[in-house]
Amino acid sequence: MEYTPDYDTTTLQQGVTPTQPVHGGPSSPMVGATAGPVHGDVRHQQLLFHEAVRLENYAELARLLRASPPARLDVNIFDRHGQTPLHQSVLKGNLEMVKLLVHCGADVALANRDGWNAVHIAAYRGYNEIALYLVRGSQTFQKR
Repeated sequence: MEYTPDYDTTTLQQGVTPTQPVHGGPSSPMVGATAGPVHGDVRHQQLLFHEAVRLENYAELARLLRASPPARLDVNIFDRHGQTPLHQSVLKGNLEMVKLLVHCGADVALANRDGWNAVHIAAYRGYNEIALYLVRGSQTFQKR
């Protein structure tokens, strides 16, 4: 059985629709992604990235983020459920992954399709340590 990711693999960029869908997925553009063409290697890296987040595999996520040039791996891409990797990590209560994603450029202010950002999710779920980190971390990163 072949793995089918939670996000549209046919286009990981806004407005780019390849001629052949990957994994038989829909061919609609991703919401909230950055503009530009997607090539096989980038798509593969993005698939591995999302799989590492989904499985809460910190070591693999860190390896991918270190190995990928910043312009090639979109840490703020939305899945088909309207969640970014940061949203997913907050929902799982994984502070270490949250810290890694924020350090690598995850946007704390991005809202999911329900209008909730990562701080809202953390506070609602009772993940006080994550909520405090996100508030403090976002202020630190805004000052840069």
